[in-house]
Amino acid sequence: MSAILHLDTARQGFTLAAARADVLLLELAVQPPSPLPIRSYDAASGRLIHVSASRRDSSFRAMALTLLRQLGRTDAAPLFAAETQAGDFAARWHAMRELVALDSAAAHRLLAAMAAGDPHPEVRRAAVATLALFPPSGETGRKGGGGPGPCTSPAPSAPCRREDAQPCRA
Repeated sequence: MSAILHLDTARQGFTLAAARADVLLLELAVQPPSPLPIRSYDAASGRLIHVSASRRDSSFRAMALTLLRQLGRTDAAPLFAAETQAGDFAARWHAMRELVALDSAAAHRLLAAMAAGDPHPEVRRAAVATLALFPPSGETGRKGGGGPGPCTSPAPSAPCRREDAQPCRA
């Protein structure tokens, strides 16, 4: 006996219980055609409240970089640098934000290049704004050679601002 069940698993759930034979589950995942992030806005104010990757691979890499940064893995800086060259502009900016928070000295050259020549205007603007937070050359800053504090800005469209050396909030 066989049965075919068609479900939109993004909107529906199901439970298999007490199966009396093997069950084969085939899931087809369709990637959205756009690498643009998914943005959610508050209906009343129009304020941006959440940004997420529209592709699983971008989301996975972003989570991995965040974990590496939180673990303080400065030896992984080349992975961050490589992701700043990704085709997805949101992934490039996420990698840069994480690298700045992990090791601002290592990020500075890449951030300057991003500010000067990233193909996406929002990323260029965010990189320029972030560079402005770095102390002038020769000044000492925090561990790793100075630079801004960690940034929790959710997307290139919402660059953060530093106030009195406190971590910035979008």
